[in-house]
Amino acid sequence: MLLRCCLLLVLFAHAARAFSLLAQSSDDTIRITVTVNADGSRTTYQYDNAKHEAIATTADSDGKARGKVAYKVDNNGRFESGIVYGPDDKFLFKTLYKYDAAGRLEEETRLDKGDSDVNRTLYK
Repeated sequence: MLLRCCLLLVLFAHAARAFSLLAQSSDDTIRITVTVNADGSRTTYQYDNAKHEAIATTADSDGKARGKVAYKVDNNGRFESGIVYGPDDKFLFKTLYKYDAAGRLEEETRLDKGDSDVNRTLYK
């Protein structure tokens, strides 16, 4: 079941005329549900707490799909991995996220289709 929204809808306005719509779920978590960018493109976010998944889908101002990111989320609500797809659901790359004992992002690893390292970023 996708995130059930209730109680609160907030519109965030930014100087560049972009905005985000927030929703509060039944567990009081506030999450972004839609972001509209200055160029008119729109990113829609869907969360499935039971499956530990989140999906961000971006479309042009005319509704044409640009791509999506399918995230796996850990029990603490942090991203474990994200698979990035381009238009027509074409696989682009996968990112793995690693956290330190305090829960801070420690490492991001980008993998290609064969799971070979393409890029690794370490945070200190």
